[in-house]
Amino acid sequence: MKIGIDAGGTKTTGILYKQTQKVDEYTGEMGNPIVNFDLAVSNVMQVIETLLSKNRLSYSDISSISIGMAGAGTLLSELNATFKHKIQCRFTVDSDLKMSHIATFKNNDGNLFIAGTGSSLLSRQKGQFVQKGGWGHILGDEGSGYWLGKEILKAYIHYIDFSESPLDFMELVPTLKERFPDRSSIIQTVYSKPKTEVAKLATLYTSFEGNQFLQSLAIQAGRDIAKTLLSCNEDTDVVVAFEGSVIQKNAFVFNSFINEMKSAKKNVQVVSSRPANESVFYL
Repeated sequence: MKIGIDAGGTKTTGILYKQTQKVDEYTGEMGNPIVNFDLAVSNVMQVIETLLSKNRLSYSDISSISIGMAGAGTLLSELNATFKHKIQCRFTVDSDLKMSHIATFKNNDGNLFIAGTGSSLLSRQKGQFVQKGGWGHILGDEGSGYWLGKEILKAYIHYIDFSESPLDFMELVPTLKERFPDRSSIIQTVYSKPKTEVAKLATLYTSFEGNQFLQSLAIQAGRDIAKTLLSCNEDTDVVVAFEGSVIQKNAFVFNSFINEMKSAKKNVQVVSSRPANESVFYL
């Protein structure tokens, strides 16, 4: 039997498998070691031990455990040393992004692009992993929900300061005034609240589908995503899996991405991503 762990910023999900069939699942608390190393490790162990006790198993019944943890990439030596003293069977720990890549492409080459609140590409070519993007909202994250929200807010404050608006941006102003009735509400959202609050502005696309200003941002986001993929894919055929609502739920972003890849004479095959838990099948 095997256990696959997907430990994120808010929860840790463990799945017990018999061969490739799910036997049991348990969800615990956050598992990001950058936020709190000891607590994240403790929460992962609690999920593993709960799965074992619930199913009356011991470590001798488990052939392998895979642990994908948000933010683990810079702490692998510490995590390996810590889990070595706690887990009494073979295990592998790495970032949740890398484990999701391994699960999606069955430990083979491919591209996993995250386009949610932030944006990042993990590409594997000829067996070697390379990460592009993922610099965070201050340095980059082009093509992300935060980037789209930030560009909308930048246009809004330009309108407030100079009474100027690009294209048909004025169509959005009443809605933005309702969300941000004064200067302080904008400043607090950007500098004090979670990044997801800015990224939520990307959902304006569902209410203003024909807005040319929003479409122009979406087209740029698609181009940025394509540029990132092109930077590490020399072959004509490009296999990619996407996670995140920006490209999965915004047709303008996706179509712009496809058009840019076609212009570069690339054949794109989009596959479905798989959760980090399933990496245990291929390690």
